[in-house]
Amino acid sequence: NTSVAAVVEDGFQRSRLRLLHLSDIHFTALDEHANIDLERAVRARMLDDIRVLRNTLGPMDAVLVVGDIAARGKDEEYQVAATFLDEVCNIVGVSPTRVACVPGNHDIDRTAQGPLHAAVRHQLRVIDPVDISDTLKAIVLDDLGSDVLLRPLASYNTFALRYGCDISKERIL
Repeated sequence: NTSVAAVVEDGFQRSRLRLLHLSDIHFTALDEHANIDLERAVRARMLDDIRVLRNTLGPMDAVLVVGDIAARGKDEEYQVAATFLDEVCNIVGVSPTRVACVPGNHDIDRTAQGPLHAAVRHQLRVIDPVDISDTLKAIVLDDLGSDVLLRPLASYNTFALRYGCDISKERIL
């Protein structure tokens, strides 16, 4: 059951879908020695802006979180993001099941990349663009290839799994 509103324009009935789109948030997490969390104030202002949108437009149908959720792809950054998104869902009136996430380049934990990962990336850069989808699928469906490509996304996947948006070998099958 969705809350998509029907609108009549130019004599045609059209559906209106309200999506809250968040992008490039780059959440970080402070260590226990930091005494000032400047990002907390920024997050609070973002939530205020989202409340204004909700009050102006009404409840949303879904939340899209696209690219660069974290700054460095670390677990603690995704914990901050999940807390924030829980609040966003409460404000706009959607269930966490109505959140869609897509990772960006900052959602990769670069410390989890090794020489084999670099070799695979090099291979992907030099193959014919027509073959890239089939090649990526073959690599991900291979146990070793899957581990090489997906290990740097482990923290993202743990975060995204709560929204059903993880990237895994099983999702490709």
